[in-house]
Amino acid sequence: MLHHSKIRYDEKEPYPNYQNQFSEHINVKDNNKEAWSFEAFIVEWADDIAQWHHDLEDAVRGDALPVGSICKLITEAFGDVLSTTDKKVIDSIQSVQSLDRKSLADLSHIVVNTLVTNLVETSAQKLQIIEEKMAVKYPNESIEERARILFLNENCLEEVSMKESISLSPEIKTSVFKNTIRSYVHHSKDVERMNAKGQYIIKKLFEAYNSHPQQLPDGIILHFMVDIGKYETIESAKKDGMGIIRTEFSKVMENPKAIYRCQLMRRICDHIACMTDRYAIEEYNNLYG
Repeated sequence: MLHHSKIRYDEKEPYPNYQNQFSEHINVKDNNKEAWSFEAFIVEWADDIAQWHHDLEDAVRGDALPVGSICKLITEAFGDVLSTTDKKVIDSIQSVQSLDRKSLADLSHIVVNTLVTNLVETSAQKLQIIEEKMAVKYPNESIEERARILFLNENCLEEVSMKESISLSPEIKTSVFKNTIRSYVHHSKDVERMNAKGQYIIKKLFEAYNSHPQQLPDGIILHFMVDIGKYETIESAKKDGMGIIRTEFSKVMENPKAIYRCQLMRRICDHIACMTDRYAIEEYNNLYG
């Protein structure tokens, strides 16, 4: 999750550097190599494929790209990986002026199915190479997870690098597909309006919580009081009850230390980041409606 989110902190910022707190956990024990797993690489690809799928549907629904251009893009990006049946479906859709629900579903299915199938088949071939190398390194014995990680970190696999072990085949031009779709979708009128609206709602939520923290849910205040050392654990804090906890919280916030203010802002940011779109809009309406 840390690597996927690409979270990095500027040392000059006043809030705690959580990156440093995570550093001891992202390396293999007794080894300076970073920990990783095939499963994490799979999750990253699954997230990308889902995003490209949604971008494609947004491009169609928002008329960001003509139907013919979308079909041509899919053909160019996926090339010979497309099945004969899929090519025929794309050809039949390419000539229509606008997509109906079935045609859009067909295109979405082709994109997702092609990407997932290719990912599975390509990765299986590369993992087979790794398995063969592991068999040479550890003949006739089971391999524990730690041994697997250490081996793959210490041995530079010429045929398969670690992250590339889970990947699409080079025939699929992912950059062509995702960059084209996203560039058109992300700059369409509807998307730009929603982006601006979302930024405004997030900003106003932060302002509301930061200016009057008592509006925060009990859980956020509870964790904050543990963060600043007023309670040792969540369990010990709960024994006092939320009435007392909120009273103590109000006293702390009457004249908070700078570090307390920063820790609270971090908790507010985390709270907003966990919201779904619907919940954020509902909360905004509750606070400002």
